[in-house]
Amino acid sequence: AYRLTKKGKALGPILKAMRGWGLAWDKSTRVQIPRTLTR
Repeated sequence: AYRLTKKGKALGPILKAMRGWGLAWDKSTRVQIPRTLTR
């Protein structure tokens, strides 16, 4: 099974900021959460 490393987890805030930028600047952008992450 794959697990995020501490280094990989540290990228979380950057990825969230990029998601926010995309949602703010491109109205056709939407967030999709895969079912595997909601279980």
